Amino acid sequence: MTGRESALNDTLSVVKGEYKEMPGLRLTRPQVRRLWGLDPVACDAVLETLQTCHFLRVTPDGHYMLSEDADRPRGARETRRGQHGERGVIEWMEPFWP
Repeated sequence: MTGRESALNDTLSVVKGEYKEMPGLRLTRPQVRRLWGLDPVACDAVLETLQTCHFLRVTPDGHYMLSEDADRPRGARETRRGQHGERGVIEWMEPFWP
């Protein structure tokens, strides 16, 4: 693991911790950069990673907030009824962190 990858993993842990501590936290991209002292490339990497794993979601007005799926435990299952009454199972898996 390179120094940059290690720094990214550390930053991901910090950002995840802050959002878990304050579930109502809503930040714009510039606010994320300022709060955690990130350069544009690192900020994009962090936000993209956290969106890809469904930890964060982006609102229509550009705020990053905790996703509804963020606190689901690994392997959690939920049964939902579809539009026509059919049942389906949705599984959530914890993302693999490179």
